[in-house]
Parts: sequence; structure tokens; C-alpha cells
Amino acid sequence: MSEKCNPNYQNLNTVKSYGEQKQATVQWADQVCANDEYLKQEVDELNYRSPARIRKRWQPILVDDQNSYGYTVNPNKTVTFSELLSDNVTIDFSDFSMIDVERSDCDFKIFKDGNNVQHKCATIPMVKTGTSITTCRNLNPGDSINSFWYCGFDKNKEYHIRPDWIKDWKDSEIPSVCRAQTITIPNGVTNGILYSVDLRIENNGTNNSNWGSPLYVQIWKTKPVTVEKTYWDNNKKKSVSYNPKRYETIHYPTGTPETALATAVYEPTRIEPHLQNFTFDKKITVNSGEHYAIVMMSPLSHWEHCPRIGGWGRNCDFDKYAGGDAFLSENNGQTWQRYGKNDTTVNQYRMGMYTPLDFAFVAHIGVFTDGYAINEDFYLYLKPIQSNPIKSVQLVPVGYGNEAQESAINMEFQVSKSGKANSWVTLDANELSINFNRDPNTGEYPHFAFIRVKMKTTDSTKAPYLDSLKVIYEMDIPKEMYVRTIKYNPKTSPMLGASAWSKFFSRFETDPQVRGSVELISEKIGIEHFSIITAQELENYTYIDGLDDEKLTDVDLSVRYEYLMNDANALDILKGNKVYVKPYTYIKNGQSITHKMSFSEGIKFDNSPSYPIISAELNPYGNANEIPLAEWIDYSFDYDKDQLIFNEIMNQYSENGTTVYETMSEYLPVGTLEVAYHPIFIQNLSANDVGIREDSEGFVLDYFKEERIIEREDVENRYIPIKFPSCDPIRSLVIDDKEYIEDIHFTVDYIRRRIKFPIIDIDNSSTLLTENQGKEMYVVYTPNIEDPGLIMAYRGVREDTSQQMRIFENYIEYKV
Repeated sequence: MSEKCNPNYQNLNTVKSYGEQKQATVQWADQVCANDEYLKQEVDELNYRSPARIRKRWQPILVDDQNSYGYTVNPNKTVTFSELLSDNVTIDFSDFSMIDVERSDCDFKIFKDGNNVQHKCATIPMVKTGTSITTCRNLNPGDSINSFWYCGFDKNKEYHIRPDWIKDWKDSEIPSVCRAQTITIPNGVTNGILYSVDLRIENNGTNNSNWGSPLYVQIWKTKPVTVEKTYWDNNKKKSVSYNPKRYETIHYPTGTPETALATAVYEPTRIEPHLQNFTFDKKITVNSGEHYAIVMMSPLSHWEHCPRIGGWGRNCDFDKYAGGDAFLSENNGQTWQRYGKNDTTVNQYRMGMYTPLDFAFVAHIGVFTDGYAINEDFYLYLKPIQSNPIKSVQLVPVGYGNEAQESAINMEFQVSKSGKANSWVTLDANELSINFNRDPNTGEYPHFAFIRVKMKTTDSTKAPYLDSLKVIYEMDIPKEMYVRTIKYNPKTSPMLGASAWSKFFSRFETDPQVRGSVELISEKIGIEHFSIITAQELENYTYIDGLDDEKLTDVDLSVRYEYLMNDANALDILKGNKVYVKPYTYIKNGQSITHKMSFSEGIKFDNSPSYPIISAELNPYGNANEIPLAEWIDYSFDYDKDQLIFNEIMNQYSENGTTVYETMSEYLPVGTLEVAYHPIFIQNLSANDVGIREDSEGFVLDYFKEERIIEREDVENRYIPIKFPSCDPIRSLVIDDKEYIEDIHFTVDYIRRRIKFPIIDIDNSSTLLTENQGKEMYVVYTPNIEDPGLIMAYRGVREDTSQQMRIFENYIEYKV
């Protein structure tokens, strides 16, 4: 057995016996062998030290059935065009995977059947109905108020404000005089809502005075306390004890400003005494017989410039409120005393000279009952059912049966093949089925079925409900197939964590008359924004170059529209900046004419979105709520041209018994259109690109080489575009077999994917591209794929349904 050569590299030209006549000698042959062994071992070392590659295989491929159609997974683990002629799906509301939640306004509730098994059903939502009552009060219309007591910094303490008190008005160290009135919730209230109170207040100051704090009105809990009972002695002008002593149980405020159940804040706007409403930031559930405290405080207000709370003193001949008492705190609510005490610093009873008995109040309590919304249509929308061409649909509902026959409640099942506003067909209640016709242009049955259920009741105690819905559909053999895989996220860990995508492999084959391709989809969500405007908003876009500012700002809107209609380039410039002008309708020669403006074609996207669009919504300018938009129903998407196209009719409603259809221009307000999607990273890859080849297999993701001829357009642009985002720096750029260096001969705009060439000639126009026009060039770079997960999608199109596309195994490989 022959021995291996020693790995010893030497340039063959240095072998002395290898002369000019190129005679093969023993020494030369030995050196060739030594060089070969040396290079072999160096290659082995390089492979050993290179990053490890991890491969994840699937057979059959993992199909995302929610976003795929026209396919079947066979027993031999291949995926092919579907041959199914019928299928069905049951929606039982155990999850919302088949429910279009954005468009549905019905409710979903859980109930138990006769076997005590829980079910979820679709039904009409319940609403709160009832009347607000205000019987919790001790202030009646026309009542006179004889005194007002101040809330603010204790007048008996030096007015000195610490910085930390300014930051936190609830600080327990603030010597703040607070007032409180305890109340009792009256009879007839069950799960009522205490949402506001009225108080009589006045501003103790002058027109130009400011309070140091707002007036804070809170609701606190109370606790029962047994206290000595007192009465007012008119001779002594103070509260005195009974003889013998008497005791009673009352309710004291308990808690702190931090633990208040709800708070209202008021800044003064007028000086004269008045009745002020305080609406709380939280709604408090209350019941008859419960006790609460209305607490009033303005901790940092100087007593000469502060709010005063109106009520009645103990000296006043006034029937006391039986449900509570007035209270005083001199330490920001830490401790309380019933009624309080006389104020010896003032000599007018109106200014709070005597102890308060009750503060005037009205507590507003809403009492509501639950009931079903009546005389209103509610809809359950299913997500579009996407399948082989659909010939017919049969619905089998469960749970609505007997109740739906009552005259007070109604449930209708509606089907559409496009989802457009004017395309819904109400099914016959006895059959609940529909047959679809072929499209007169394509000769195809629809690939989608849109289903919705309309529910209504005229009795607030009764409602239709739907326990489940089975959808049975008959189909034709498909000519189109879209198969999307579930995203794959490699395992990440401190050791052997994924660091770069290496390649993906996807073996498939097609019969001669089938067009098949693969695309690679990013897991990252791409979002694009577009401005939808009218001529009114054009004045906000004068910063865009190439537009006539004078016409954009003309006070006559018709001038602005005429400018756009007569200058198509202006519309193109606006669209290039993602600004789209809504259609314009005007009268000419007595006829109504509509100009499509920016919408003669669809809205063009910068990237290539993958099917389906994740979400689309229009955010109107101003404070209006966003408008969710649904694919197929509100718009369609041309995935070949990367364009969103609004449906001509976007909404319908009934008015005086007549159905009114709203166009896109009428329905959509001006605002910002936001569309989210998974971008396609690479598309239109052939079986040879991603399968087995003579030299290798799969599609390499960490090494791209783009070749091209330098065209005149490239010379004029002074840049060369690259197809995919690149890591910085690119590996190499070669023109006519000569390599050029980044940052010396060219620069790269990695965001816009452009290789830019600087001007190198005195004519201020020539670049490296100028002198190489018509020559070959190539650029090598590593694609910048930062996605933690990738998705594959297969497309197949055929005219002859006997032709087939077969998808075999696939894998994704990454480096660690």
C-alpha cells in the first residue's frame, strides 16, 4: 500500500529539475504530491474551524393551512394540487381562528348545557339600561346655605411649603385642613354606580388670586365607631355632652388620599358661590345601606386664597342629615373628628365661625339593569373561507333552532363570493344553501366564500344565539395552488445559538404545463404608511420638489383639482411621496363626472408584501377612531404588482327602507393608511434554484453574486441597485475583470440598496460607470437577513387540471 506524501508546500518553479523544457522528473512529481497533500490538509483545517451548520428538515413540509389553498398533503408525504370535490369546516367558537373579530360586533358568551358542559356561543351583546337617580342628598333646590368652611393649609401653622409637598399633595406631613361628609346609599340601589357629586363651593380670595392646590374631592371607605353623643348649646355656642352621657354608632372616614376609591379635581374658574359637579375618575359600585365619605381637600392652598365648602352649622335650625355627618381633619386626612370645632379667627358665622353640622351635597348614583340591545342589527363575520374553486355552500347551524322562530328575535345567514358591500345574499331559512356561478371573464368559480350571520331582537330579555356553524362546500378541481409553510425559528441559546442563515432547500417538480415557483418570506412585520387626502390638504405638501406651490395653495379648491387633472406628473410626484388624492366629482355641461385622481391604479408599495396582508387601517386626521379594513371585503391586493386596490363599494346601510351604497371616496375620510405585512425577501425561485443541481443543492443565503451589463441608464443614475439588503461591507465588486475597493472607488447606500459611484472627471458628470458602459460587472455580498424566523411559500398555476406540481421535502440551514 502506498504511503501518503508529506504535506510540504513548495512553488514548482523552484524545483531545479523542472527546467524550461518542462520535463517531468521524479522530484517534480514528488513535489506535486506534497503540494496536493498540503492543500488538502489546509482545506480540512478550514472546514474544521468554520462555523458549524445546523439543518432542520421537514417531510412533509409544515403547511400553514390558514394561509394556504388549492393543495392536499398525500400519504406519501408529498404536497400536490388538491383533488378534493367537497369539504367542510365547523366553527364552534372555542377559539377565534375562523372569526373576523375586527368586523364582528356580536358578543360571545359561555353557557352550560343540560349535561353541565360549557359551550361558547355567538349572540347579541347585553347593554346596561336604566335611569340615573339622585336621591342620596341633603341639598334640595332652593335650600339656603348659611356657612362655608375653608379647605387648605392650616391657618394656625406658618405657611411654609416644602419642595416634596409640591411633588406629592398626598403627603401625610402636610398640615392640611380637610373636610368630609359621610353618606348612606339610599334604598332601591343594587349594583349602582356612584359617578359624581354636587357640592356648594366658593372661592375665598379675589379675582386675581390662585389656589396653591386644586380642590380634590375623593370617595373614601368608612368604619363604624361608637362615640359620645352631643348637642349644640346656643348659650355656650359649642357642642356639649348629655347628662347622663349618651352614645351612638356612626361611620368615620377611613383610609388615606392614596387609597381613595375615586378622585375628582377642580380648578377655580369663578368667584361667586355656586353648585359645582365633580365627576370621578373611576366609577364606584354601590348598594343600599352602604356608607361612604366624601372627602374634600386642597392641601397647599393658603387659607386666604382657598376653596370653601358650603353647608350648615350646628348653630343653625336645620334638620340634620340622617345618613351621615360632617368631619374635620387637620393633618391631611390621617385622623378625623366628628363635626370639628369653632373657628375663633373669624367673627362671621358665614365664614365658618361655628362647628359644621352637615356639608351640602347631592350624590349621583346610576342604577342599571342588564338587557339585550333591541332593534339593532349585529353581525358575526367569519374569516373568508379559501379553498378550491367553490361551486356551492351549505350551512348547518346548531343552537338557534326553536328560539329563532319566536317573533321577537331574528337570525339571518348571508353569503357572498366577494365580500363586497352590495354582494351579500340572504339564504332561504329552510335550505340555507347557495350555488355560485362561474366568472364570465375567467370561467372560474370563486376561490373564496364569505359568510356572515345577522342577529336582532325586539325583546331585551330574549336573544338569538349560535352554538356552532358547520360549513359544507362543493368544489371544482383548482388551477392555482398557494402553499405557505409555518415559520421556523431556530433554537437560541448561549451555546450553539443561530447567528446567520446559510441556505434553504426545497425540492419540487412540475409537469410541463405547470408554472411553479418558491418565495422566501420574512418573519419581520413590515409597515408602510400612506396619506389619503383631498385638495383641501394639498397646501401641507408644498415642501415636495417638482410641484407648483402657487396652485397647491390656491384658495379655490377647484383650481387645485384642475392642476392635478391637467398635470399627471404632479399626481405621480405625490404618489412617489406616498400621498394619494381621493377621487374628485364635479359637474361639467350638466353632467356629473368623477376623476379617479391618484386611484386610477392601486396604491403602490415599496416592498413586496406576502399573502395575506396582516392588517390595514385608516387613522383619520383629528380625534376620530381608526377604521379597520379587511382584505377582499374592503380592498383587494395585486401580489404581482404590489398594489392595494380599494373596492368601488365599501359600505352599505339602510335609510328610510332604501339601501345606500357608499363608494371609497365617500366612505374613507382623509387620514393615514397603515398597512402591515410580512415582506417577501426573495421570490420567483425555480425548482433548479432551490432544489438539487449538478454542482450543489439548495439556495445559498449567506453569499449572493449579482451579474449584469452596465447600461446607459446606470451611467445616468450613477449607481447600481442590488436586489437584497447587504451586510456592511460588500465582499467584492468587479468590472471587466478588475476589482474595485469600497470607500475608495465607490460607496454603498445600505438602506436604499445602491452602489454609488462618485464623479471622477472634470466635466462633473463622468464616473467609473461612464468608461465601462456595456461591460460586464458583478458584485458579491452577504445578504443582511436579521429575521429570527423564515417562511417558505410555493405557487403553482396550471391550465390543464391533469398536470401536477409535487412538493417534496425541504430544509433550512443556519450557522452557529
